[in-house]
Amino acid sequence: MGAFIRVGVQAIILSESKILLGLRGKKAFKPGTWGLPGGHVELDEGLREAVARELKEETGIVAKKMQLACVTDPRRDTNHHMQVGFLVSEHSGEPKVIEPDYCDAWEFMPLDDLPANLFIGSVDVIRSVRDEVSYLKND
Repeated sequence: MGAFIRVGVQAIILSESKILLGLRGKKAFKPGTWGLPGGHVELDEGLREAVARELKEETGIVAKKMQLACVTDPRRDTNHHMQVGFLVSEHSGEPKVIEPDYCDAWEFMPLDDLPANLFIGSVDVIRSVRDEVSYLKND
C-alpha cells in the first residue's frame, strides 16, 4: 500500500499587514518554528468546522466569518500534507496560549518581514496570501 495524503487546515488572521503566527512548542512537529493556527481534519468533519475548531483549541479565538483562501499541493517535506487555508475575516477573542506543550507564544508579525524559521506546513499558505494566489502547485 502506498503513502497517503493528509489534509491540514490553517487559519489566516490578518491585522494591519500583519499575520498571526505561533511559535511551535516542544511536543509539536518542527518545534521552534513559527506557523499558522491549524491542524488536521478529523473524520466526519468539514473543512470549515476543522479550521474553526483548531483555531479555538489553539488560540481561544472564535471564527465568525471565514472564506477559502488557498489550497496547496502536498509536499514530501511537509509529511505529505495538502494544506487548505481559510482567511478569518471576523472573529472574537484575542490569541492566547492554550496548549503550552504545543505552542509557546502567539504574535502578529509583518507579512513583509517574517522570521526565517517558518513552519514548513505554513510556508506555502502564507506565500499564497501574500502573493494573492489561491492555488500553489508543488514545483
